[in-house]
Amino acid sequence: MAKMEKTEGVYKQGGYINQAFQLDSFDSHENVPPDYATATHLDKRQEHLESSAVTKGTEWGGRLEFLMACIATSVGLGNVWRFPFTAYENGGGAFLIPYIIVLILVGKPFYLLEGLLGQFTSRSCAKTWYMTSAMKGLGYSQAFVAFCVVSYYCALMALTLYYLVSSFQSELPWSICRPEWQDYCIDGSTNGSISEDRNVTVQSSAELYFRKIVLQEYESIEYGIGAPSWKLSIGLFLSWACVFGVLFRGVKSTGKAAYFLAIFPYVMMTALLIRAVTLDGAVDGILFFVTPNWNALWKPTVWYAAITQCFFSLSVCAGPIINYSSYNNFEHRVDRDVMIVTTLDTFTSLMAGCTIFGILGNLAYEMKTKDISKVVRGGTGLAFISYPDALSRFTFVPQLFSVLFFVMMFVLGIGSAVALCGAVLNVVRDHLPNMKQWLLVLCVTSCGFIVSLVYITPGGQWFTTLIDYYGGTFVAIIVGVLEMITIFWVYGLSNFLNDMEFMLGRRLGFYWRSCWLVITPLLMIVILIYTCATYEPVTYDGAPFPDYAYAIGWFVLILGVSPIVWWAGQRIITNRMSTFTESIKAAFRPEEGKWGPKNPKIHREWEAFNNVTDTGGTPGIFKLSVPSSPGGNELESKIPTSVKVEEEKPARAQWGNGVEFLMSCVAFSVGLGNVWRFPYTAYENGGGAFLIPYIVVLFVIGKPFYYMEMILGQFTSRSCVQIWSVLPAFQGIGYGVAVSVFSVITYYCSLMALTLYYMVASCQSVLPWSYCWEEWGSACFNSSSTGEQSTRNGSRSSADFYFRKYVLNETGIEDGLGLPSWKLVLTLLVSWIFVYVVICKGVKSTGKAAYFLALFPYVIMISLLVRAVTLDGAVDGIVFLFKPTWHKILEPSVWYAAVTQSFFSLGVCFGAVTMYSSYNSFEHNVSRCAYIYFPDHFNIGIIVELGDPAKFKRVKVFVRESTEDSCRDCMIVTSLDLCTSLMAGATIFGILGNLAHEIGSDDIGSVVRAGTGLAFVSYPEALAKFTVVPQLFAVLFFLMLFVLGIGTTVAFCNVIISIIKDQFPQLHQWKVAAGVVILGFSIGIVYCTPGGQYILNLVDYFGGTFIIVFLASFEMIAISWVYGVDNFMDDVEFMIGRRPFFYWRFCWCYLTPLFLFTILIYFLIDMTPLTFNDEYYPTSAYAAGWMLLALGILPFPLGIIIVGFRNKDKPWSNMFEPSADWGPKDLKKYNEWRDFKHSKRISRACAKKSKLIAALFGKD
Repeated sequence: MAKMEKTEGVYKQGGYINQAFQLDSFDSHENVPPDYATATHLDKRQEHLESSAVTKGTEWGGRLEFLMACIATSVGLGNVWRFPFTAYENGGGAFLIPYIIVLILVGKPFYLLEGLLGQFTSRSCAKTWYMTSAMKGLGYSQAFVAFCVVSYYCALMALTLYYLVSSFQSELPWSICRPEWQDYCIDGSTNGSISEDRNVTVQSSAELYFRKIVLQEYESIEYGIGAPSWKLSIGLFLSWACVFGVLFRGVKSTGKAAYFLAIFPYVMMTALLIRAVTLDGAVDGILFFVTPNWNALWKPTVWYAAITQCFFSLSVCAGPIINYSSYNNFEHRVDRDVMIVTTLDTFTSLMAGCTIFGILGNLAYEMKTKDISKVVRGGTGLAFISYPDALSRFTFVPQLFSVLFFVMMFVLGIGSAVALCGAVLNVVRDHLPNMKQWLLVLCVTSCGFIVSLVYITPGGQWFTTLIDYYGGTFVAIIVGVLEMITIFWVYGLSNFLNDMEFMLGRRLGFYWRSCWLVITPLLMIVILIYTCATYEPVTYDGAPFPDYAYAIGWFVLILGVSPIVWWAGQRIITNRMSTFTESIKAAFRPEEGKWGPKNPKIHREWEAFNNVTDTGGTPGIFKLSVPSSPGGNELESKIPTSVKVEEEKPARAQWGNGVEFLMSCVAFSVGLGNVWRFPYTAYENGGGAFLIPYIVVLFVIGKPFYYMEMILGQFTSRSCVQIWSVLPAFQGIGYGVAVSVFSVITYYCSLMALTLYYMVASCQSVLPWSYCWEEWGSACFNSSSTGEQSTRNGSRSSADFYFRKYVLNETGIEDGLGLPSWKLVLTLLVSWIFVYVVICKGVKSTGKAAYFLALFPYVIMISLLVRAVTLDGAVDGIVFLFKPTWHKILEPSVWYAAVTQSFFSLGVCFGAVTMYSSYNSFEHNVSRCAYIYFPDHFNIGIIVELGDPAKFKRVKVFVRESTEDSCRDCMIVTSLDLCTSLMAGATIFGILGNLAHEIGSDDIGSVVRAGTGLAFVSYPEALAKFTVVPQLFAVLFFLMLFVLGIGTTVAFCNVIISIIKDQFPQLHQWKVAAGVVILGFSIGIVYCTPGGQYILNLVDYFGGTFIIVFLASFEMIAISWVYGVDNFMDDVEFMIGRRPFFYWRFCWCYLTPLFLFTILIYFLIDMTPLTFNDEYYPTSAYAAGWMLLALGILPFPLGIIIVGFRNKDKPWSNMFEPSADWGPKDLKKYNEWRDFKHSKRISRACAKKSKLIAALFGKD
C-alpha cells in the first residue's frame, strides 16, 4: 500500500490528495495520524468562521425574494418600450414566431445557466470565470454591457419622471395641438374622425409633444448632439438617486424592495390593456401585431433581433442573473424560478405589445389610414407616444391614470436598473473589497449619471440607438456565444452537469443538455456569423448616422470585447509551457483553489465528489470510504441519497419511473398509424363497415397480444430475439420481426420527410396547395374555397394536385423509379437526425422525451377535429364513416385489414412493446418482501423473506395494487389508441364530406383516391379553409405529424438497437444508433423518388403486414400451446402476484390463435396480386416483394431446422423445451422463480392425486 504522507497540512497518498482524511465530520480518530486528530478542533473552529464570513449578509432574506428580484429585473422597460418597437421594426406579428422559438432554445437555457453559475460559485460575474481562467474577460465584458444598458436605461426613466410631473396639469399637455402644429396635428383627446384633406403627414399631438417639446429632437446629429435639457437632467439625477437608495444597503434592501418592484406594475398594465382594446380600430392594430408575415422568418435580421430582444428583456449575458443567484442558498431550486420568470416575461411582452398595437390601430383609425405601419416611426418614442395617447383618451380623471402609469414605468425601470447596476458593483467590489458599500455605490451611480447626460440631449435618442446596438446587443451576442462555448465545449457539459448534480441533488434533463451542448451555441453562432456577413450600418428612423458616430460605435464595441482578448492573452503568457498548445490548455483549465463553491466546507465536499469522476468512477456515485461517527458523516448529509450508496451497475437500463414507460408506449402506439394509415385503410375497406371488425379485432387480438408482449419483456428483461430462450426453436420469429421492423422504419421516416416538406412549405404567405396552378388546368378547384362549385366530373382539389404532381412528382414505375427529389432527401436526412438525437443515449433520453412525444399531438388534433366538424358537408362524411355496410363484414379481406391495422397501430409483434417493457424494473410490482403463498390443503408454504414477516399484510396489498397498475397500462394505451384512430378518422371523413360538397358530389367514396396521400391531401385541404392564420395551423399540424412519427420511429429503432446490443454488449450505444440511422437513411432515399409511393405500398404489404401477421400467429401458438398457457400464467403470477383474469387466458389459449390462423389461411387462399391506384406492378416488383417476404419468414423454419439438427440425438420433444437461461435475468429472482415453479408442479400433482383418490374412495 502506498505510504500516507502529510504536506502543508494536507494528507496525500501516492501523490494524490486523499479526500477522506481531509474531512472533519467524524469524531473517531482511529487510523488517523495524531497531528490531524490534534488539529481537528481548531480546523472545525476555523471552518465555522470561514463559513460565517462567507454567508453573513450575502443571502436573500427569503426564497421569494430571489424570484421577485428576478421578475423585477427581467420584466422591465425591455417589455414595455423595447419589445413593441423591435416587433414593429421586424414585421409586427411575424416577429412573435422567432421570438418564442429563441426564448425556448436560447433564452430559457441561458437564464438557467447563469442562475446555476451564480448559485454554484456565490461570486460576481467576473470571478465566476475561475472556471476557465483565460475567459475571465467575459465577466468584465458582461459588466461593460450592463453599464452601457443601465446608462441609457436611467435616461428613459428620466423621461418617465418628466411625463409624471407633466401629468399634474389640469389638462394633459400632450392631449392638445399647439397653435404651431395645427396644420398637421390630431388632438389626443379627440375621439372623432378628421375629415380635412391635407397634403402633409398628419401626426398625433402626443407624438409632436414628445419630439418637439420633451426631446427637442434634432433631425440629424451631423453637427453635434446639443446640450442636455435641464429638466431632463433633474429627472436623470432623481433616477440615479433612487438606484442609489435601493443599492446602498446591499442585497437586504434590494430583496425587500423587490416585492413592490415586481408586483405593482401589473395592476396598471392590466387596466391599460382593457382600455386599449375598447378603442375604435384597436382590433385592427392587434391583428396587425399577431398576424405573422411568414416571409419575414427567412430574414436573418429578424432572428438576430429576436435574440437581442430576448437577451435585453431577460437581462442574460449582462451579469444581473449571475449576481442575484449568487445570493441564493446553495440548495435553492433555481430551475423552478427560471421557468416562472421566463414565462412571465414573455407574457408581459405580449401584453405590452397588444396594448401598444391596439393604440396604433386607434391612431390609424383616427387618421383615416389602414396602413398601421405608417402611423408612428420606430424608436424609443413609440412607448412615449402610444401610451400617453391612450391616457389622453380616458374620459374619467386622465391625470390620475397618467400619474399611476408613469409611476409604473418608473418602477419597472428601477427594478432593471438596480439589477444592472448591482452586477457592475459586484465586479468593482472584487477589486475594492474594503471600500464601504455606500461609498462604492455612490461612485458607480455618479459615474453613471455623468455618462447618461449624453442621452438627454437633443441628439440623445440617436446615441441611445447607437449604444444599444454596439455596446448592448452586439457585445452581448459575442459574449453569449463565447460563454456557451467556454462552459460546454471547453469546460465540458459532463463536468458542468456533475457540478450541478452535486448542488441540486439530481441530473438536469435532456432538454437542457441538448440546448446547452448543441442547439443554443450553434443557433447563436449561425446568427452571429450571418449578421456579420450581411452587416449594414445602424440607422435611426431610417436616417444614417454621421461617420464620427459610427466610429464611436465601433470604439464602444471594441472596448466591450477587448477584456476577453486581453485576459485570454495574459493567461496564455502567464501559463507558458514548452509548447504553445500546452500553454493554451493550461490557460483554459479551472483555476485551482478558486473555482467551485465559495463556502469552504461545501468546497471540500465538492472536491471529494469530483474525485469520483477524476479517477474514472461513475458520475454522481460517491465511493469514498469515510470513517463513521456517532454524529453521522457531514458529507453524506450533504450529498443526496442518489449519490450516497455505491450500487452495482444494472445489466440493463431502466425507466426513470413508471410514467415514462406509459408515455413511451403511448408515443409509440399512437402515431402515423392512426392519422395516416387508419383513415385510408378504413376508406379502402368500406368506411364505417370497417369499424366493426376493427373493434372486435382490438379486443380479441390487439389487447391480449399487447399485454402478453408487455409481460414477456418485463419478465425476461431481454430483446425480442433473446426472449425466445423460452423456446429456442422459435427464435427465428425474433429475427423475422427484426426484418419487418427495419422495413417499416425505412418508409416511416419517408413519411416524416413529407411532413417536414409540408411544414416548410407552410411558411409562405399563401399556402401553396390552397390554389390551383396554371399548369393544372380546369380539372382543378381551389382548396381554399368555401362556397359551392359546379365542376365537371373528374375535378380534384388543388391540395390533391399539389401532393401528387408537385411534391411526389408521381409517375408509374414501368420505366423505373426515377431520381430522388433533393428536397425530400434533405427532409429525410433531417428526420433521421432527429431520431438519432433521441436514441443516441438509449432509454434514459427516450423516457424524458416521451412526455412531449405522447402529449403534444393531442392539442393540435383536437383543434383540427373541431374545425373539421364545422365545415359544410362534414356531417355527411362522418355519417359515411360510422354507418356500417353489414355485408362487408362477411368479406375476409376486411378482417385481414382490421388485423393488420391493429398490429400496425398498436405495434404488437413488432418487438417494441417487448423492448420497452424490458426496461421496467422486475420489482415494480413487488415490495422488498417477496411472499409466495399456497392454500393450506396443499400443505405447502414457501416464503422467500427479505424483510420482516410482519410486513406480509402490507406486501399483499401492494401486490394487488401493482397488478392493477400493470394491467392498467395495457388498457390505457390500447383504448387511447382506438380513440385516437376514431378521432383521426372522423376528421378525415369530415374533410372528405366537405370535398364532396364542394364539387357537388353525393358519393364521398369518389372524392379522393386511397393511399398515403389521403392524409396529405385531406388534412391540408382543411388547413387551407381556415380563415384565421392558416399558416400557423399548418405549421403546428405538420409539427404534430412529425412528433407522432418520431415517437414511433424511435421505438422501432430501439428494437433493432436492443437486438444488436444484446448480441454485442461491448458496442457503444451511439455507434450502434449511428449505424442503424445511416443504413435507414440510405434505404429511405428510394421512397423519395417519383415511384417511391409504389415501393412504399409494396414494402408495407410484403415486408410489414404480411410478415407480422404470419409471425404473430406462430408467436401466440408458441407461447400458449407449446410453452403452455399454464406455465406462462405461472410466470405472470410470480412476477405480479396473481394469475391473470379469465378473459386473458381464454384469448391467449383459444380466441387469438384461432382467429389469427383463420384469417391468415383464408387470405392465402383468396389472395390476389397487389395494386396501387388500381394499377398492377411489374413482375420484377412482385418478385422483389416475395423476396422481402421470404427474408422475413424463412428465419422461422430455419430456426426449427437448426435446433432440430443440434438435438438430433435427443427426443424430438426436447426441441420445444425452454433453454437453461429462460426466466428472470436477475440471478436472485431467477432462483426464486425456479423454487416457485417447482412448488407449482408439486401442487398440481397433489391436486390431481386428490381428485383421483376422491373418485375411487370418495371425499371422506
